[in-house]
Amino acid sequence: MTLQEILYHSALLSHQSVQLILVLCAVYLVLESISTIRLWLQRCRLVREYGCQPVAHSVGSWPLGLNAILEEKRANEANDLPTLMDERFNKYGHTLGISGLRHMKYITCEPRIVQTVLSTHFGNFPKRPLITVASTFLGDHSIFMLDGPKWEHARAMLKPQFARDQVADFTDLEKHVERFLTRAYPFPLTNAEIKGESKQVAFTTDIQPLIFDLLFDSVTENLLGESADTQLRKEAGLADDVIAFENAVELAAQVAAIQVGLGKLYSWLEMNIKYSQACKTNFEYVRPYVEKALHLHSMKMRAAHTLANGGKETSKAKKWVALNELAAVDEDLTQSKAFKDALASHAISLLVAGRDTTSAMLSWAIHLLARNPQVYSKLRQEILKAFNKDNGSMQLPDYPTLKALPYVRWVLKETLRLYPVVTVNERIANKDTVLPIGGGPDGQAPLLLKAGEGIAWSLHSMHRRKDLYGDDAAEFRPERWGEDKKGQGLRTIGWGYLPFHGGPRTCMGQQRALNEGSYILARIAQTFSAIQVSDDIDIEKDRPQFKMTITTTSSNGVWVKLTKAA
Repeated sequence: MTLQEILYHSALLSHQSVQLILVLCAVYLVLESISTIRLWLQRCRLVREYGCQPVAHSVGSWPLGLNAILEEKRANEANDLPTLMDERFNKYGHTLGISGLRHMKYITCEPRIVQTVLSTHFGNFPKRPLITVASTFLGDHSIFMLDGPKWEHARAMLKPQFARDQVADFTDLEKHVERFLTRAYPFPLTNAEIKGESKQVAFTTDIQPLIFDLLFDSVTENLLGESADTQLRKEAGLADDVIAFENAVELAAQVAAIQVGLGKLYSWLEMNIKYSQACKTNFEYVRPYVEKALHLHSMKMRAAHTLANGGKETSKAKKWVALNELAAVDEDLTQSKAFKDALASHAISLLVAGRDTTSAMLSWAIHLLARNPQVYSKLRQEILKAFNKDNGSMQLPDYPTLKALPYVRWVLKETLRLYPVVTVNERIANKDTVLPIGGGPDGQAPLLLKAGEGIAWSLHSMHRRKDLYGDDAAEFRPERWGEDKKGQGLRTIGWGYLPFHGGPRTCMGQQRALNEGSYILARIAQTFSAIQVSDDIDIEKDRPQFKMTITTTSSNGVWVKLTKAA
């Protein structure tokens, strides 16, 4: 074949290849167009069938809603994001839209919409797409990262930790509470103060970090089998490893919260050196406990084998320890790296959730009680009456008695209403979903949420709605939980009150948090006759500042003045 013929055939093949590519592109475009038209028609049918209407107002007039995003960023930096959301809802209605890069995003404080997302159409709103970027913090095996069968398996594994016999025993908790009370008021009363001959000296302290240390000591003992003894070691200056872990959790939680909020656009933040090191520190802290739990399980199996073959039982477990029980879940996987990683993920998740949830709730409770002395007085009277012995001394609170005290629980419920631990949550729809409300000029028409669109909700705003809680919704009034207005009291509030989430993913640890919170509040009431706002705080100008990471706490601490009971 001549060179001219070769060139001719090459040109012909190239021409045919170009034609084929053009044909394939045309076919692709036609198929895409058909798919787009079909999807558009399907959505038109949904709109007609359910009477869907668009939201009445969208915030963010700039392209991609950038001005709304910047406004939220500034509010978050000023520790005031929940207040910004309150202002938006009060001005524009209970469901708003925000333009995004590819999809719309909505934010709401409507209970019926939250119910749809978390329960009615639970399967349409998987958690994973939203939090993939933050998985380095807690690990891929964390229950907070999983969906579907893997999530169900993880939940079943962890559920025994929250059985009643595990959350109703305060024996281990008490020794940590004693240390906390000593740190909160580190001076003994004088004889004159005890006899009432001189005025007791009030001690001013930031009680929030002390509460976090208390709960970390408690949760490490319950979860890992031995307490971190944070309180004792900090007093002795020997808590470098714990402080490093706390700082790492703090940094990782902040970055993870940013990533969850901003999504894949800012997923490069995961490569941040400090963030990566913080996540590494978290796992390094728990891995020795994982190895110890696996070793203990191996020893138990050998002891069981010896017993089965006529030997003597050499050891028994002293108490139920969550990590030890998790280590015994799957005998075939105990030495695999994947199983060890899963245990480490569960350990970090339970440590962070167990400490931060109860700590945030109690910190806000003290914040509110200091500003409402009449509530603290009533709470204290209930506690003293319940646990006062005949000889005038006080007995330690017990679960059955605490559970029967309504005002203690009302105080915690009211705290969680005004300051929910998780202020804002969000999901992304994986298929078109009709929301029962949120559309139209008055927000009462159904709203079509398209696949790929996000829906966020503010519990802070929902819990303060006057149409749900009355004109005094912004006030701290625990008595509201005991009122029954002709059968229409708050006992029927349903999805309008969600301090522990709702639906299948309801927080498993809510009873532990409430029981521990009740016990610690009771011990505080037994110990301190008064809790007041620190003298350098101007009550008239005082506004809470919100630090939002995994949970929401006070960014400037909880400074209070404590007066010890004689």
